[in-house]
Amino acid sequence: MNIPIKTDSGGIAMLKKIILSAIIASLIPVATFAAPAAYLEKSNIVGADNRIRIYRVPTKDLSGKVNYYDVLVTLSVTDNGMINTASSTVAATASPTFFANTFVPGAYKDAAGDYSCNASVAILSAGRMQTALSCYSGGGQMSATWISGGIAGHPFELDLRSAGIDKIPGYENFSWGKIGTYNSSTWFGCMNNSEIVSAVQIGNSIQMSGYDFGNLQKCGVTLMKQ
Repeated sequence: MNIPIKTDSGGIAMLKKIILSAIIASLIPVATFAAPAAYLEKSNIVGADNRIRIYRVPTKDLSGKVNYYDVLVTLSVTDNGMINTASSTVAATASPTFFANTFVPGAYKDAAGDYSCNASVAILSAGRMQTALSCYSGGGQMSATWISGGIAGHPFELDLRSAGIDKIPGYENFSWGKIGTYNSSTWFGCMNNSEIVSAVQIGNSIQMSGYDFGNLQKCGVTLMKQ
């Protein structure tokens, strides 16, 4: 025998609210977050004696926000030559804010694989980053260096102003520098000794452009990180 359940109007309203809430909750996906992480492969690591300096280590927190830190690892060594993990230290400070974009050190190649390059970075004062590029192709080799930041106070300020680089709209979005030593006539289509170049990091590639001694782009190359 079925016995009817008597529910007043207030009880019915409450029951409807509970059912509606359960339905809505079932339709909302559960938010998932990646675990916090650090990416040493995108930093610049310099070791000497018992110290390891790691510049601009990207970290990602639980919400996905990226921060950058400079890390100093000091190793303590016991009398028998073992690393004393108990007294070794790790110190981290927030990296300075840089002008324009930053560069990822490491090995690079062009799309055809004809040029093998290595990029290294150094932290300068006033929020600037210097990138040194060394490339090899067959028996030839070339070096270039560029520095981030505005033209005012740039180490190559006189050369950049003379070439009219400051007349290029959006020039500040790129790092600017010069070709250094080389033992072959031309690199990447137009780049010769002491000529002006620009560079920008896009993901895992460096887009490098040659300007001769003016402010019109003459050639360029994309170098991809290996």
